[in-house]
Amino acid sequence: MEFLTCFAVGRTKQAITSLLPSARAHLRRMSSCEPKVLVCVTDGSEPLVAKSLSDAGMNVATLDEIEDPSTTQFAVLFQHPHGTLKRFSNLKGIQLTAAGADSVFSDRDFPRNVPVARLVEPVMGERMADWVLWGVLNSHRDMDFYYKAQMDRRWVGNVDHEYARSDDFSVGIMGLGALGTAVAKKIRGAGYSVRGWSKSLKSMEGVDSFHGQDQLLDFVRGCNFLVCLLPLTKDTKGIVSREVLSVLPKGSTFMNAGRGDLAKEEDLLWALDEGHVKHCILDVFSQEPLPESSRLWAHPGVRITPHVAALSPTVAFTAKIMENYRRCLNGEKMLNTVDFESGY
Repeated sequence: MEFLTCFAVGRTKQAITSLLPSARAHLRRMSSCEPKVLVCVTDGSEPLVAKSLSDAGMNVATLDEIEDPSTTQFAVLFQHPHGTLKRFSNLKGIQLTAAGADSVFSDRDFPRNVPVARLVEPVMGERMADWVLWGVLNSHRDMDFYYKAQMDRRWVGNVDHEYARSDDFSVGIMGLGALGTAVAKKIRGAGYSVRGWSKSLKSMEGVDSFHGQDQLLDFVRGCNFLVCLLPLTKDTKGIVSREVLSVLPKGSTFMNAGRGDLAKEEDLLWALDEGHVKHCILDVFSQEPLPESSRLWAHPGVRITPHVAALSPTVAFTAKIMENYRRCLNGEKMLNTVDFESGY
C-alpha cells in the first residue's frame, strides 16, 4: 500500500504539470529559497520519492543531506528510524507515504504537536479491491488444488469438486474505512455475500455490519473468507488471535493486507497446522522483508506477496504530497490528517 512506482519516473514532470499546474509553478518559484524538505522513506523507494518530488518543484534532501535540521519545516516519511525527528525542532507538517500511521505512534519521540497526513488515493482502493477479489476467487474455486495438480503433472478434470454458489460464499472484511469500503463494493458486485466488522457501527448497502469487540466472534463465525484491512493501533495489535482463527469455518481462508502485527505469525501457523484455516494469503508481515528463516515461506497453505496489494502510481501520490506541502506553507490544514486519539 506504500509509495512505490508503476510509471517511469521520467514521465512524472509532464504528468504533474497537467495535474497541478498552479501548485507546481508556485513550488518551482519557491524551490530555490525554501528550506529543505526531508525525505526519509525506508522501504527502498526513497530515491524514486525524492526524484519525483524534486521534479515537481520541491527542494528535497535525505536524512544524511540535511545540514541544519532546525530549518526544515516539512517532512515526507515512511517507517523512519525512531528518534530521528528529535533534531527537527521546527517542523510544521509531516506527510506519510502510506495509508497507515502506525510508524508514527510506535516512535515515542515523535512530535505530537506536528500535524501528520496519511496518503489517501482512490486508486489504492481500486487496486486493493482487485487483489482481494483475486484471493476470493482463488479460494472459492480452490485454484490451489489445480495448481498442485499441475505441478504433479496430474489431469484432475474428472474429480468431483463441489463449490458453493457465490452468494452462499461469505466474505468478511475487518475494517470498513476507505480501502475496506472499496473492497466491499467490488466483492458484493461480483455476487458474493459480504459482511463487515469495524470499531464502531458502519452501515453499507448490501453488507451485514458488525461492530465492537462483543460482536467480533459472531462476525468471524460466518466468514468463509476473512480479510483484515484494519489500521494498526494499540487496540488492534494481535486482534486476529488464535481465538478468532479457531472460530472460522473449517476450510476457510484468511487474508491480511492491513499490517503484519494484526496477526502473529505463530498463531497463523497454528491455525493452518491444526486445520482451522485452509489457506493464508499474506501481503504484510511484522518484519519486512520477511526473513528467509520464516516458516511461512515454505508452508503449503500460505501464499505470500511482498506488500504490493495496493501499489499505486508515483504521479498520483506526488500530486497529493504537493498539495499538502502547499497547504502547510500557507498555514492551511492538510488533507487526511491523522487523529492522534484514534490512532489513524
